Amino acid sequence: MGRLYTPRSMSCSRWLRRWFWLGVLLLPSAVLAQPSVQSQLDRGLELLQLGDSQGALTVLKQAEQTAPSSAAVQRVLGLVYQRQENYAQAIAALRQAVELDAKNLQGQLSLGWTLHLDGQDAEAAQSLWQAIELNPKSVEAYNALAIVRLAQDNVEAALAINRWALRLKPDNEIAFYNLALACHRAWDWPCALDSAQRAAQLEPSNPHPPLAAAIAYQDRDFGSQGKRGLSPEAKRLARQATELDSRFFDASFRDNNLRRAGFSVEQRQTAALILGAS
Repeated sequence: MGRLYTPRSMSCSRWLRRWFWLGVLLLPSAVLAQPSVQSQLDRGLELLQLGDSQGALTVLKQAEQTAPSSAAVQRVLGLVYQRQENYAQAIAALRQAVELDAKNLQGQLSLGWTLHLDGQDAEAAQSLWQAIELNPKSVEAYNALAIVRLAQDNVEAALAINRWALRLKPDNEIAFYNLALACHRAWDWPCALDSAQRAAQLEPSNPHPPLAAAIAYQDRDFGSQGKRGLSPEAKRLARQATELDSRFFDASFRDNNLRRAGFSVEQRQTAALILGAS
């Protein structure tokens, strides 16, 4: 990411899960003054946590009718649509939330990340920069922006953003993961491998760092095309990733997931080569 994070879904969205629930529960006083809306939001969030996005949508549409000018309702609606991968509706709701409350950090972050999930990376970057203007120390915004810069193949910017994110939070597993991909593209193998290892240590349940390390070992030792063979260490790490999430064996899931997680076309091709031999 990371639609809103769901168990074993796109791990680059995990940062979204960490602040999402707090962000939407800290609702504006105007909403808190309406008990019916608050109870609908609480119920919608509960259903979303249980994986019932359609039930959450039904409840939140009722809240929208009660409070059509509530930025909080639109933020949650946007994230429900994001969970359903209905990105057009998600973006529309999140844009409305930002119009209603332009100074809400979570609104800008959610909009920026959803635009990225929809492949609109130029607009995603704009929204994330606006989030950074609201809070220049927002680690989440820098983490998301780094992934967007990777998706745009702007390696120099991705390197700079990740290193700044690590200054803000030294144990930032997402920045280490992003840095691994950026250093890989810069052919800086010590940085790529060390960063992937640090990310895996900090978040051992995430399958992306092992894959980032796997492609670095493969390209460093044997080349991305595999003409000189496959790296045993790369195959071991790929197996580790698939043990965490077996869906990486599925080509369609893998390509879409890794694209959103910041892998370039070449990096995705290398990952497919290794996973095919694992």
